Amino acid sequence: MVDTLGIVVSYNRKELLEKAIVSVQSELAGCTSEIVCIDNGEDGGYDVAKKLGCSGYVVSENNGLPMVTNWAARSFKSQHILLFHDDIVLRNGALEHMKSIPSPIVCGQVLQPDGHYWGEMGFDDNGIPKMFIRDKPAAAKAAMAGLFFVALIERWVWELFNGLDERMALDYFQFDFCLRAAYVGIPTALSAYIADHTGGPPRSVREKAMSQKDIELFFEKWQYIRRKDSFTINRMAN
Repeated sequence: MVDTLGIVVSYNRKELLEKAIVSVQSELAGCTSEIVCIDNGEDGGYDVAKKLGCSGYVVSENNGLPMVTNWAARSFKSQHILLFHDDIVLRNGALEHMKSIPSPIVCGQVLQPDGHYWGEMGFDDNGIPKMFIRDKPAAAKAAMAGLFFVALIERWVWELFNGLDERMALDYFQFDFCLRAAYVGIPTALSAYIADHTGGPPRSVREKAMSQKDIELFFEKWQYIRRKDSFTINRMAN
């Protein structure tokens, strides 16, 4: 069993993917590790991953990030799982800093090209991510989106919840995972600026439709009491 398993799902961003993998490989140099790249696109991301020495796999049908991420986590054993997007570049010392934080789930702030951070909403005293935009699901999604741009999760937590909710394809599965953890008293910590977002193409019509279904599922699954800048869990659906 290796110390850290890196998992990245790529979708038609092979130029960005190479930068992401190289930055993660540099951060993993001090521990036993494996990087798995799942290619959901058609631009040769698989070839990039293999060239860089990663385990690369091609998915013939794109059913979303959680399904293939869960498969990779089940197939390759490790003490830690490092999830990262194909359009980020880790800063020097990022992984060491994340591992130094005493929390089984650590998400990192990612600097956007326009100068703001994904993940800047932070967490309350119970480890629950704050939702600043209370009654606007689309805006709330934007506030949450940065949670798993880079995330380091201890294996026992991942297995406790059987990974990500595969009913969600593109959005909200990150927030859902952190909420399920918080519900049983496992907090999520937020690491300061640890990566840069290198950008990517806009979403397709199909991806936008998948995202809308995720939004509907998330709000159906979770019912909460709205507050000024956070919320309290009311119930969790089965």
